[in-house]
Amino acid sequence: MRTKAAVPISFTPLTRRGRWPYHATVSEYRPGPVATDATVVEIDGRVALFIPATQELAFLNTTASDVLRLCDGQRTLDDIVLRTASDSGVPPTAVSDSVAQAVESFVAKSLFGVHP
Repeated sequence: MRTKAAVPISFTPLTRRGRWPYHATVSEYRPGPVATDATVVEIDGRVALFIPATQELAFLNTTASDVLRLCDGQRTLDDIVLRTASDSGVPPTAVSDSVAQAVESFVAKSLFGVHP
């Protein structure tokens, strides 16, 4: 069995606020799925969503839209970074910060439920 190399991801603001309480490491965190009360609509390949918990309407950019689609509660952050990099044809280090910012934003907006 081949082991995947960990991708360096920085989530300092979230770890300081304690938003990752159920996971051993940030790279093993499995974000998603989107909360059942959130409304998600695809418009021209981008995601528009309404988040009832914060009463916000958001129209995501292309990268954030792609990341949100990968946040299914099964993939780890490392998996999401590697898939985003592969789809973009760039090294993982080129997208790790963008993925981190997108997931951080989703968590801060209460877009995902808490996993026990």
